[in-house]
Amino acid sequence: MEATMDSDEPLIDANQAAPLVKVAPKTLYDWAKKGVFPHIRILAGKKRPVIRFRRSDIEQFLKDRTRNT
Repeated sequence: MEATMDSDEPLIDANQAAPLVKVAPKTLYDWAKKGVFPHIRILAGKKRPVIRFRRSDIEQFLKDRTRNT
């Protein structure tokens, strides 16, 4: 899966991204941690990195997994 490199595209958080995939935000975090869902890790904060998503990456993720049967 190739990530989009459009720096003008706004980043969205898990609460905004989850409805696009129809899963819970926690599921997106789990998938990102496992490396199966495209995400951007921003090293901010003391406790843990901030994770954000690009809408175009999500659309490509869904397109790659869509089957026409």
